[in-house]
Amino acid sequence: MRSFQFSLAISSDNVINQAERRYQIRSAKRLKPWRRRLSRIIIWILITFALTLFGGLLVASFMQLDPTLFGRAFGSLLNLLVVFTITQHFYLMFQTMVLAGNSISREREAGTWELLVLTGINARQIVRGKWWAVIENQLPRYCLLALLRIGATTAFILNMAANFRYSARSLQGYIQLSNDMTILFVGVFGIAFTLANLGLSAACGVLGSVPSQRGTLGVVRGFILQIMLTIVPVVILLYSIRIFYTFGSIQGVPSVYYAIVDAFSTLIDNGLTLLMSASNITHINPGSDHFVLIAPFAVGSVISMLVGVCFFIVITCFVLWVAEKLAVFELATPVN
Repeated sequence: MRSFQFSLAISSDNVINQAERRYQIRSAKRLKPWRRRLSRIIIWILITFALTLFGGLLVASFMQLDPTLFGRAFGSLLNLLVVFTITQHFYLMFQTMVLAGNSISREREAGTWELLVLTGINARQIVRGKWWAVIENQLPRYCLLALLRIGATTAFILNMAANFRYSARSLQGYIQLSNDMTILFVGVFGIAFTLANLGLSAACGVLGSVPSQRGTLGVVRGFILQIMLTIVPVVILLYSIRIFYTFGSIQGVPSVYYAIVDAFSTLIDNGLTLLMSASNITHINPGSDHFVLIAPFAVGSVISMLVGVCFFIVITCFVLWVAEKLAVFELATPVN
């Protein structure tokens, strides 16, 4: 029954969702045609470059080739892709927070908050409808960002691989390539983390907007909420785990402690560190008895990435639940 109510709250039949989507479309700033075409060309060139890097790393792992060739071939373009992706990530995050942070507070500023009370629309429909409208508006942009993130992660790995390659030659050692299946999972979870961050940012913006009289205040509250929800709990829980639990490492199987630590760290950097460590290329010292050209499948890292995505989903649902409860109180409170 609850799942049916959730589906109804975010469906296209939700009048709040429809009204919010129309407002976002009308209020969106429209670029000049030449600027719109130029931005699309740049984005798709970078996405093509990103997918080329990812595909090259995958092929190199599968065919046991030297992946540092890509690093030497593209040089500073790898850094350019990383910088652009990071900039785009925070820009879209800010844009999402602005849309969500103004979604409910705008009703107060426009004097239409009391009309919502008279229509009999419940708090769930208001919160979920406005949250889902932001998701629908930003989803295409975040899908493109997810592809850029896959390439940026690969660029990080190739830069590190070039350093390992230099060290391996100077020390007469070897480099160990990532498993091709691990690389595929890194790509899938890179997309999952990007979309999960969209849901959390939109939820924090809506929660910040519920008690706010002004849109600016709602945006600020949304940012503060996301920072608190992604940093403070991680610090507290990791410190508690370190005190109360100690798990020993079993050969070939990562300890539960480190798996939990890696999963929690995804809340802070949206999975960047975990994605890089899972598909990283390592240096093998000369004389090692355990040298294998292709690393084994990173089961522990994949589990940590799955748990990390689940953390994002759980926190997002919690934020929406709090927003619903707060909206129930605000609907019963007259606007000042």
